[in-house]
Amino acid sequence: MNNWSLRLKAVFDWRKLIFVFPLVTLWSLPVTRAVAFIGYADGVYAAEQTINASNDVRYGLVLLATYLFCLSVEVVLCCLLARKSVVALLILLSMPVWIAIQIIRFKPEEVIVLIPPLNVLWPLKWNALALLLGLSVFAFQQYRILKLGNARTT
Repeated sequence: MNNWSLRLKAVFDWRKLIFVFPLVTLWSLPVTRAVAFIGYADGVYAAEQTINASNDVRYGLVLLATYLFCLSVEVVLCCLLARKSVVALLILLSMPVWIAIQIIRFKPEEVIVLIPPLNVLWPLKWNALALLLGLSVFAFQQYRILKLGNARTT
């Protein structure tokens, strides 16, 4: 096989796709709600030109960026650990999946009255923690392979 087909085969590995597709499906509801909220808040801002409406637009944009960052963190974890350690991947994905379920349940895409219904840093810090742990597991596995040799080939 040529080099191009090997790269394509590595990108579309079935183990990665098994984990990525449910995560994209899970995050599609909050992302869709955030986009709808941004459209609604932008319409209100265009009609009223108030500071509250501009804050709602900004809050919706930050929510959308947060959701997309959380999804990208989970996809990176899947790409790093799907072939190496499925157990570590499942343990690390349990926290971001719980966060996505909580976001779906709380529905933070609402007009801000006094305080936003969701602290935007809450999903970010837990996903960043999962990413940090996932990167450390991946680095430990790479170090072990480099130091001791690959157990599959030796």
